[in-house]
Amino acid sequence: MVLYVVTPEREVVNVDIDSVILPGESGQLEILPEHTHLLSVLSPGVVLYKDSHSKKDKAVSIGGGISEIRDNLVRIVVTIAENSDEIDVERAKKAVQKAENLLLQEDVIANEKEFAKVESALKRALARLEAAKYQ
Repeated sequence: MVLYVVTPEREVVNVDIDSVILPGESGQLEILPEHTHLLSVLSPGVVLYKDSHSKKDKAVSIGGGISEIRDNLVRIVVTIAENSDEIDVERAKKAVQKAENLLLQEDVIANEKEFAKVESALKRALARLEAAKYQ
């Protein structure tokens, strides 16, 4: 099975895998070889996969997008993605702290659009920290 992760700017992952876990909108999706055809919306989170060659678990942080599973190919198209070894952990920690502080401010709480924007930033930063554990 092949995992292919792409953003508008670059190809992030193109590797043979044994399995992959995707952050679906309604929960995690585990994909194994010979999975039935599937289109799914992905939430910001971590794509966790087992590399077929090294047999190690690896991770990619994503900002949300879509996945297509077909003929042992897992194609993921996302707005942003980072391999675990590309993540600046200190920057991600600061982003978490900033977002958490903003979510406590009354003007953010009162503005539904701004609250959603900050909440999304928090989810992305937390996903980056989670993915960084697989460096």
